[in-house]
Amino acid sequence: MYQWHTQVRYSEIDEDARLTVGGLINYLQDCCTFQSEDLGVGIAFLHAHQCAWVISGWEIEILRMPEFTEHVDVQTWPYEFKGFYGYRYFQICSEDGACIARANSLWVLVNEETGRPMRVFDELTSRYSLGEKPDMGEAPRKMRISPQAEIFRHEPVLVQRHHLDTNHHVNNGQYVQIAMECLEEGKEKEREISRIRVQYKTPAVLGDTLYPVTGIIEGRRQVELQNEQGLPYAVVELSYRQTPHRERKD
Repeated sequence: MYQWHTQVRYSEIDEDARLTVGGLINYLQDCCTFQSEDLGVGIAFLHAHQCAWVISGWEIEILRMPEFTEHVDVQTWPYEFKGFYGYRYFQICSEDGACIARANSLWVLVNEETGRPMRVFDELTSRYSLGEKPDMGEAPRKMRISPQAEIFRHEPVLVQRHHLDTNHHVNNGQYVQIAMECLEEGKEKEREISRIRVQYKTPAVLGDTLYPVTGIIEGRRQVELQNEQGLPYAVVELSYRQTPHRERKD
């Protein structure tokens, strides 16, 4: 298990002084990136071998969001490499060791030049120690808005440089942030997110336009970020728990 100790910073919180969903996803991807860098198979290694890890899906369960100044431990381990894929688990724990969030994820190794999947190779995977497979749902591989959902369309979003990561694609957390901004046009701030499911289908790049379409069904909010032809770049599903009104912290 790889562990990264951190403290929730002011720049990472929302108006209720809790870590944002975007901040939580950043913690997860930062933790696995730190592990890869520490093992010598990080960004420079991957670039030298003309490959990159691209996330295919998240299954994230949130028990509660950590609050401003709270110290947390972000933990991760890969538990399987198979074909083109890497499977990785995460958890975020409070100082007393209680799990407050956890996630399962599926990653694909792709060739930087062709953008096509390539098989994982021993020089890369041998650096990692595999851990146990988690007892939670797998990261989704097939997601679309339910045909029974009530559909809403939103203003297009132009991909700009601040959306991009080192692969020159829209960063995986940015898709979730854009989806949440669409939902905040409604009354979602009265709810608390309990689960996030994401499937990434086609990487969006600088200059692309995302056309958000949302669907509401059975307590879940589904968002497809589509291209001009109506095909999704990514599909995000949020499940909520109803919470009492929280007093704003000043």
